[in-house]
Amino acid sequence: MSSSNDALAADLLRQASATARDQILDALDPCSEGALAALVEDLARDVDAELEAIRMDFPLEVECRPGCDACCHHRVYVSPIEAFGLVRALRAERSEAELAALARRARRTARRVERLDPTTHARERVPCPLLGEDGRCLAYATRPVPCRGLFSADARACAGGPEDPVPRHGVALLYGAGYQAGLALGAEALGLDGAPVELAAALAVALTAGAEARWRAGADVFEAARARDVYGRAKRLRVLP
Repeated sequence: MSSSNDALAADLLRQASATARDQILDALDPCSEGALAALVEDLARDVDAELEAIRMDFPLEVECRPGCDACCHHRVYVSPIEAFGLVRALRAERSEAELAALARRARRTARRVERLDPTTHARERVPCPLLGEDGRCLAYATRPVPCRGLFSADARACAGGPEDPVPRHGVALLYGAGYQAGLALGAEALGLDGAPVELAAALAVALTAGAEARWRAGADVFEAARARDVYGRAKRLRVLP
């Protein structure tokens, strides 16, 4: 990457991070139940709008379609805000029995992947606990930022092994990385846990009764899940320059 491209990438990361951080600071001070619910809806809408603008400015012929689920077998990290957003959506649409089954699946998946490196995770095709039998996401409308911005230009490459290169939308990936960093920074500025957590482990915790209320009160409810994730410890995001 040239120095000019490096500068553009750094600028995009900073802008995306600042946008997300400011949204958190504006919406969650104080961090009430209603404020968090409204924020989750706003984040999904705003991220989709920005990603659509990026695709207009940097066109890529995307082959992603409903039911193509190769990327749903890769390691994904989410912010606590995204995890609770997913759980809110699931509770609004699923029965108690379905939620209990999903929590069990999330715990099994988390135990399976906590000591797998991301490449092995993908090679073993460990499915996301939110992946339905029809190959579609059970919480697509509230899917986290990494899933929203993972555009592929070659579905056949996606279906190959994890070592096969997949043409992705690099600008969208950069934006998503910066935005997730901003989610962490904004939460931490308010005294809330903002560090990312592996998706299955995050769901297992967030589905626990009272977890959201304790998180809003400042507790690090994901600490144990994060500590068990050998390959995720380096994912604790730092302030971007």
